[in-house]
Order: sequence, then C-alpha cells, then structure tokens
Amino acid sequence: MVLTSVELVRDEQQTAAGSGAWAAGNVMAQAHKHSGPAKAIEQPMPARENQRTNRSGPAPVPVASTQIEPAQAASLDGAGTKAENGLSGKSGQSGSSEGGESPFAGGNFSRNADGSYTALNANGIHYTILRQIEPVYPAEARSVSYGKTVVVSARFVVGLDGEVEAIEIINNTPDLGFKEATREALRQWRFAPIYLYGANIKCTFIKDFYFSPK
Repeated sequence: MVLTSVELVRDEQQTAAGSGAWAAGNVMAQAHKHSGPAKAIEQPMPARENQRTNRSGPAPVPVASTQIEPAQAASLDGAGTKAENGLSGKSGQSGSSEGGESPFAGGNFSRNADGSYTALNANGIHYTILRQIEPVYPAEARSVSYGKTVVVSARFVVGLDGEVEAIEIINNTPDLGFKEATREALRQWRFAPIYLYGANIKCTFIKDFYFSPK
C-alpha cells in the first residue's frame, strides 16, 4: 500500500504526540518513585497560656469557729425552797457585775467588817436548810389559858458557817413567851454555807411562825 505525502506527515505527527505523552507519564512516575509517600504537614500547636492564678500571698488557713460560751455564776434557784419553808425577805435587786463592778455593789448587799457580804434578802439566792425546828406553844401562855393562835414574824441572819446569828422580832405579839419560843427554835436551825458568785455570804431571812394552842 502506497501512502501519500499527506498521510505520511499525519502519521508522523501522531507518533510524535504519542511519544511525548509517554515521556511525560514516565517522568511523573519517576518523580513519584523518588519522592516517596506524601507526608502530612504538622501545624505547630499554639502555646497554652499559663493558667496559674496570681495571688498576693499564701492561701488563708480555715479556722474552726469556737462558740465561746458565757461564764456561769453560782446556782440561783431558791424560789421553791423559800416557798416550802415560808422564808422571805425585803424586796430588792440582786447584785450585778455590769461595767466590771463587784457583783455585790448593788443595793441588796452590805459589806461586813471582815470583808464578807450580807444579802439583805434571800431573793434569787439558793440555800439549803439542814435542820429546822418549829417553836412550841409557850407554857406561859397556857398557864393563863390564853388559847389563841399567834403569829410571830422574825427576821434573822444566817452566818458564813450556816448558823443563825441575829434574830429580830418585827411584829407585835402578846408578852406571853411567844418571842422567846421563836428565838429558841431559830437558834437550833442550821443551813449549809451559802455561796453567791463563788463567795461565801451571809443572808437575811424573814419567816412567820404560827403558834396554835391545839
């Protein structure tokens, strides 16, 4: 088969184009072989800020709260005892310790020569009677057949040792031995030593004694 000059030229161009494409493909294959697999590009991580908290000083140490309770004085429960024994006193205010003053600075106390204090009444003061003797109807009154009920009111002071020191009859009574009988009975009374605010004190009491002829 005889090719024309035009066909020869076309065939040569196609051969050259195929050779060029093959050469380009071969070059790319060689380049890929020598470069190896693609590597991932590592991005630098941003620097993390220092998160330390600024402090002006060391952390405060927690302190356990302590409930401080107030100081307790001596027991002042004596109302029931007074009612049971019929003891009373003149009205007055009990001593206080406000402003750092002595608790006996109030009008309810008098200071004795030995430095002790005497409560002018038993209001709010705890006491214990160890021995209590009731007076008997006087023989003098019976001898004259008086035969009436008599009430004798006595004011007396209990000393530091619990014994009755002073006795005063404060009402009018028939002069038939009732006063003497009252004093005789009270001299036999005994109290436990009385304390207030931690101090041994004397205390004044008032009691009514009932004399019945029966």
